[in-house]
Order: sequence, then structure tokens, then C-alpha cells
Amino acid sequence: MPVGIIRIRTVCADLRGQGGELARTVGLARARHRLDIVRAAANVQRRGPGRVVPDGAVSGRYDALQQGERWPVSVSALLSVEGTNNFRDDHAPALGLVASKTYGRRLALYASPTFVWHSITPGTGALTGHEGHDPADLGNVDVLPATITDENTAYVGLGTRLLVPKTTYIVLEFTPRLTGFAPGRGTWGVAVEKHTRGHLFQLNLSNSFGTTYGQLARGGERSNVYLGFNIARKF
Repeated sequence: MPVGIIRIRTVCADLRGQGGELARTVGLARARHRLDIVRAAANVQRRGPGRVVPDGAVSGRYDALQQGERWPVSVSALLSVEGTNNFRDDHAPALGLVASKTYGRRLALYASPTFVWHSITPGTGALTGHEGHDPADLGNVDVLPATITDENTAYVGLGTRLLVPKTTYIVLEFTPRLTGFAPGRGTWGVAVEKHTRGHLFQLNLSNSFGTTYGQLARGGERSNVYLGFNIARKF
């Protein structure tokens, strides 16, 4: 949830896959400044017969405020740009904020309002697939109108992380689109995490393979649910 808690991706693109904002925010990384360069190969676009084009993204984050005696919440600014065809085509910049509130180790809440320019691009539209599957075969693809009036998307990534007994967490995320281009359904995810000494193991369910802000803006599938697994190591 582009919050990406669930895919140790980048929030709400962040909680899940590219590194997941959620995942980053909850403590897998403590840097005040962060720069990421990723290839989001899990979610691919089809451009012409048989041609699969992976996405690439460059993103940065600045932790402006830290929760403490002075500030009740932590606030970070994020900036990203992604593209297709090895970052050569269909660039989609994104700008947003991540606000988080933690209650010890037991509960964390996240909200990430984000705006993505060119979320629908000439080469991608709303057609996404995975591992070579034709998205038209899934029965979940929206039929786009001949004329798109708004090619940008505003959405907010929402996420929470709840500690159950000792070292097990329940993670929830949802990314509703507020305005603009919004095919399919808002992406959602549910995960169970188990923490050991330095490792995090996560089993998750989601309606999308999206890992970047642009992919989250394009939404998830209406009826398919995917099972995933993440493992992370904190140094």
C-alpha cells in the first residue's frame, strides 16, 4: 500500500515491494535522507504482442520531523520518478508526504497523501500483467474511454501495524484514489510478520503486484488475490 508495508517495496508504494514506505518507516531503515534506485520487475506492462517492459524508479525521502516530546508525529517528504522500457519511456513523477504515529512497539499508524503525474502513460494505460500473463485473460481489466480527461492521480496510502504476542505483527494497508485517473480498485494488502533477531519474515495477501507510486495510482485488480512472501535483514 505505495504505503508499501506489505512488500518491503516503498508507503503505500512504500509498505510493500520496492521496499514499501511502511516497511522503511517502521524501522528497516533509520536514515534521515534516503535515495533508492529500483527495478520493479514484479509488475510489468505489455506493449505490443509478446513484449514485456519492466519498470524502473528512482525515489528519495527526507525525514523532516521526528516523533518525540516536541512533535506528536513523524513527517517525511518523498519524491519519485519512474519509467518503462528500462527508464527510457513513459516517465511518471510523484510527490508526497508520509505521516506516522507510533505507540511504543505495539501500534503504528501511517498516512501518505501522494500525487502522481502521468499515471496513465501512452505505453501503459491500465493494462498490467504478471509473469507473462495477458491481463485481458484475468477478466479484471477496465475498458478505457477513447478520451482520458485526467492523466494524473491523487491518492492516500493508509496503513497500520499491530503487535500481537511478542514478535508477531498484523499489517494492513489500503490505497484509495481521491481524484484523477483511477481504474480498477484501490490496492489493499494484509500481512502477518514474524520478527527474529535481525530478520523479518512476512506472508501477505494483496490485489496488486504494484511496487511503485505510479503502479499504485493505477490500482489493483477487482477479483484476483495474490499470495506473497518477504524476508528482510536489518543491519
